[in-house]
Amino acid sequence: MTSPNRRRILAVLASALLALVLLPAAGGGPAAQEYTIGPGDILKITVWGQDDLSKDYPVTLDGRVPFPLIGSVQAAGLSTTELARRLRELLEKDYLVNPQVLVSVKEYLSSKVHVVGEAEKPGLFYLSGPTTLLELLSRPGACRTPPARRASSSAPTPRPASPAAATAPCCSASTCGRSRRAT
Repeated sequence: MTSPNRRRILAVLASALLALVLLPAAGGGPAAQEYTIGPGDILKITVWGQDDLSKDYPVTLDGRVPFPLIGSVQAAGLSTTELARRLRELLEKDYLVNPQVLVSVKEYLSSKVHVVGEAEKPGLFYLSGPTTLLELLSRPGACRTPPARRASSSAPTPRPASPAAATAPCCSASTCGRSRRAT
């Protein structure tokens, strides 16, 4: 194969590969709820072919990302796809020809929950993307074993039929993730 033909084929293959990588981020894949960037998140921004621009960037408290060449860009409130589109537009305007920009969240630090009350380890928990309440309460240390029944209780305590009684998962507000003896 001649050198010009080889270059054309490699260029077409590289373009097809890049399109396959970018297609899900551009909405060509199944619809999913996209994460909304917030202050404190750490973003991994990749500009294809530009190693000096491709690195991790923190989102400042005012919701902006300081980016070389183009300055500070508003990121909070945008999805990763929207931020990639905005960076592409700004880079293409004065600096690069047809830049390919990918944005992903490396650390989710803007979404946090304070766990208080009947928790083994109350405190601040960071959410790593969309998280349900059940997922949060299932984390180790999120729920505490309920206090033992008082000896003065008038209700009899049921005993298992055999010493090898099965355990069943018990998930309520005070005992999530623990097991109790099946009765």
